[in-house]
Amino acid sequence: MFGPTNLAGIRRQFVTLSGHYGLVNDPPTDSDPGCKEDSGADYYINVGQRILDRLRDNPGTRRSYLYDTAEGDISIDLTGCRTIETVWRSTSDGKQELTFLEPAEMRSRYSTERYSEVDSDIPAYWTHITRSVPGQLSKTASDFTYPFDDIQFGEKEQVGGIVIMPPADGVYTIEVYGRWFSKVLNSNEDKSWWTLNEPDILVQGALAAMEMHFRNTQGVLDYFHPVTGTITILFNGITKDSVEDDVFRTGKRIVG
Repeated sequence: MFGPTNLAGIRRQFVTLSGHYGLVNDPPTDSDPGCKEDSGADYYINVGQRILDRLRDNPGTRRSYLYDTAEGDISIDLTGCRTIETVWRSTSDGKQELTFLEPAEMRSRYSTERYSEVDSDIPAYWTHITRSVPGQLSKTASDFTYPFDDIQFGEKEQVGGIVIMPPADGVYTIEVYGRWFSKVLNSNEDKSWWTLNEPDILVQGALAAMEMHFRNTQGVLDYFHPVTGTITILFNGITKDSVEDDVFRTGKRIVG
């Protein structure tokens, strides 16, 4: 077991435990811990981290994304967002939660013209942005005679987002609150919730991701059985900590 660390520390432990020293350009030696130059290890570390994110929420899962609108804004791109729980609009007068509409409901409400042509006003509604089909990724809205403003084309197909309506008539701070994937680890000093709080589990997740790549079913089970068991124990403890924190802050008592 080792303490809070960064990507370089995770990489070093991953390479040492896996024995795949070819996944770094500078394998550890007796005089130099090395492992500061990636040659494939980071791929497995990030895949493992993403798997862990999906296995169980952690205290770093729920986060807020803030965006200042400009006049006429109707969409906000969101990278790494898993699910959206609420969207808020903030001004000097306070905050107001936007009402969620299904994409079809939003289109019905504003069916007489393109979203971008609707008169600007205070944003009151939000919905999920729609992605184009894979066969039209090379297209843009300008390729169509009567385009839709809520469809993403091209490279944005891999990016989620929301539509807010009516178009903003000025500057508002929009808060998107929801569940997010952990930060992608790219540089040696990069950190995430997993590297700082549960580095051992992250290393095990990376090892399991590598076994998946090699199609080693038994290897995956060997790594993930203890990981899932440890995660259950870990998050039972986190839940207990959260409840006790709530008790402390609110003065509530738990009976039983």
